[in-house]
Amino acid sequence: MARSFYKPLRRAGCGKGRSSSLGVRGAVRDSLNIWFVRLAEVMDRRNLKGGGPNTHLAQQSRALGFGKRLSLFPPVGGVDSTGQNSTPSGGVLRAMGGDLDLFHPKMGAPMQRLSQNSFGQGVRATPLQMARVAAMAASGRLVRPTLLSAWEGVRIAGFDAPSLNLDPALFDRLRQGMKAVPEAGTAAGAFSTENPRDRCRTFGKTGTAQSLEKPKLYSGWFIGWRDDKQHRPDIAFSCVLTHSVNGTGGDLCGRTVARILKQWER
Repeated sequence: MARSFYKPLRRAGCGKGRSSSLGVRGAVRDSLNIWFVRLAEVMDRRNLKGGGPNTHLAQQSRALGFGKRLSLFPPVGGVDSTGQNSTPSGGVLRAMGGDLDLFHPKMGAPMQRLSQNSFGQGVRATPLQMARVAAMAASGRLVRPTLLSAWEGVRIAGFDAPSLNLDPALFDRLRQGMKAVPEAGTAAGAFSTENPRDRCRTFGKTGTAQSLEKPKLYSGWFIGWRDDKQHRPDIAFSCVLTHSVNGTGGDLCGRTVARILKQWER
């Protein structure tokens, strides 16, 4: 019965990896909000004392940069003899990261905030922050982007990208689910129409969030990355289209990203 009820995880033409299980891979593929709500409840319902900042969800979000400002300007040429940056510090250029209702106990009942945040509602994020999340899923490391490649003719040294030390098996299941999104999931229609060539080497996760100020308007998201022809992560992306009266992240942003990737290849 399970095989006749659940659609295949992967598209047959994209190689191996078909599955009928409804685990994290299927939940990512089909963007099943209720699955993530239940997961957060099982993991964190006993960690809601104090409002929720000590939940696994809140702690992992902080590790990914939520609740912090992101420095976009690393030091040039390391440090001088006094141990200070030899050029202007990263404090010159900073970007907003993101925020969760779980960080703010006054934003409602703890369980309500946990449930909403588990699938992206009540979360504030920038496209740059979500592109970092996509790059993390691709590499297993927390990438720190830089705005400039050089300062006064001196090449800027990149930030270190620390590993998050997450379970490799869990990462593998997450990536399988993200690979299925443009193949057989919520962005499959967009890619089959706009860019079928990249359908089998693009990984992603869609999202559709309701506006808190205007409940009849929605924001559509699509984040992920594309592999190069040697099956290595090549480019991470993040798309958000706001104030839509209909359509989903997979439809609205999926089409946009598919077109951009098609042009990028040229």
